[in-house]
Amino acid sequence: MSDITKILTIIDNEIDKSGMTKGKVAELLNVSGATISNLFNRKYNKIGYMKFIELTRIVFGKYHHEYIERFCLEYKGKLEVEALEWAFANGNIKVLNSLISHQKQKKTYPLVIEVYELQVKRMSIGMKPSEFYEEYQKIKFGSKNVKSKKHEVKTMDFETAILLEIFSMYALVDSKAYQAIRPISQSLLVQIQDIESEYLRIAYTKRVELALIFASIKSNDLRTAEEAAKQLITKEVYKMFPIHYNHALIYLTEIHIFDSYEKSSFYIKEAVKMVEDGFLDENDRQKKNVKSTYDFVHIFHNETREKLYLEDPAECAHILAKGNLDEKKQALDILDKLLIKKGELSNFQSYYKALAEENLKLMEMVKDKFYISGDFHYVKLPKMYLDSAPNLIK
Repeated sequence: MSDITKILTIIDNEIDKSGMTKGKVAELLNVSGATISNLFNRKYNKIGYMKFIELTRIVFGKYHHEYIERFCLEYKGKLEVEALEWAFANGNIKVLNSLISHQKQKKTYPLVIEVYELQVKRMSIGMKPSEFYEEYQKIKFGSKNVKSKKHEVKTMDFETAILLEIFSMYALVDSKAYQAIRPISQSLLVQIQDIESEYLRIAYTKRVELALIFASIKSNDLRTAEEAAKQLITKEVYKMFPIHYNHALIYLTEIHIFDSYEKSSFYIKEAVKMVEDGFLDENDRQKKNVKSTYDFVHIFHNETREKLYLEDPAECAHILAKGNLDEKKQALDILDKLLIKKGELSNFQSYYKALAEENLKLMEMVKDKFYISGDFHYVKLPKMYLDSAPNLIK
């Protein structure tokens, strides 16, 4: 018995327990009754990746990542770009790698596979802005140094061209060229409407909207950012793109971090609830982002009576930097280790160091770092500190 057959048996039993009819499942899945009958007679060769993915959401109330991973590992059907995009939008690198691997085993494969392969690198190991941009350029224009025939410049379809333009936005974000995001995003949002696939049309739109929100926050255009973020916290996005919904909650947290503890705390707790409900089980990077943002909100506002995660060394340094002399020394030790490990401190980590040292001159330098990086929202951190601490070390 194949693993897919075992999974379908479990799903079949789950449908029976729920009292849902097979006809209702077919209706929700937008397939014929015959297709569903064949499926649950274990004739699944023509179901396709996205129909199976959607089937798990219909039966279990949310995407069942384990079964999707197992299905994609064994099933080797026709390429569906929608399935690749689902894996990205739901932070499931295992599924994304499986789909890419199946295609790369073939003699030839479409250019979009190389695009999503770059996406995996960016998601899993992180890339320096220069590295990401170089890889993006190689895909867009082809590399003269690659000898393999199947890696020669391939014909680029419209959807892949759009995705590569979205990648150009990511390159600008990584390079902190936030002001350049808006004109590109506005053009892309119009072009995306010509994509035939409804799923890709919606998914690529959400990608662009999230990049625009992020850039708007960094540019301190908070009204634009908030309006766009609120449009993403809808039932449709929650159902189809829970990771994008979660990102929107984090952005709303950041938008209100300085003006309202109540609002920022509300939004980040909603994001935490998604973690607790298992929506991010396959996305460790996003889980860490949620937890560290939760800690930052509470530490910044001195609301530390609630339980903190403190899994991020930087946030450990943050809370210690606001403590007594011994705690401040511990914070500096943590930051020194981060400096040795990474080669440099981030803007936030530099702020924590200045906080621990109570050093006005260093805090002025931190303020300059935020300005130089184009972060006109979080530059408020050192500015607020400097305005309220005139008697510190100079």
